[in-house]
Amino acid sequence: MKQWLAKQRRKMKTPSSVKQHEDEFLLTIRIIIPSSHQGLEVAMKLDTGCEVGNLISRHVVTTLGCLDRIQVLDHEVIGRCLNGQVLKAVGIIILQWQWDGLRNSFSSLFYVIDQDLSPWETVLGSKSITQYGILGLGSSVKQGAMLT
Repeated sequence: MKQWLAKQRRKMKTPSSVKQHEDEFLLTIRIIIPSSHQGLEVAMKLDTGCEVGNLISRHVVTTLGCLDRIQVLDHEVIGRCLNGQVLKAVGIIILQWQWDGLRNSFSSLFYVIDQDLSPWETVLGSKSITQYGILGLGSSVKQGAMLT
């Protein structure tokens, strides 16, 4: 299992480039793989304008080995991006994830998108950002800690 996971991680975009990114709304998170309690680091964009919910690429779900945990939807249109691109979900999945600097983990519902979400692999929408208190008035997110 460890060898397979290491191989899958190499296929993914390198999250180390994300850690050095200047975008305060771009985080590196660890999604907890249910069967092994290990984690997979992925890039997460905090998108306060994303009102449809949280998004995750099908590629990440495949890498996690969690395709069987997807509740399938029939390419349901869930929204439209600012560039006009229609977002279609192939399913939904609930995943546990952690963010560096915080001890607790979060359990979130994600729409599984069969489209490229580059340069990130997941998007945390406005509802979850508010629910988890990730952003607050006069604060910014940097290196896994909230700064005031």
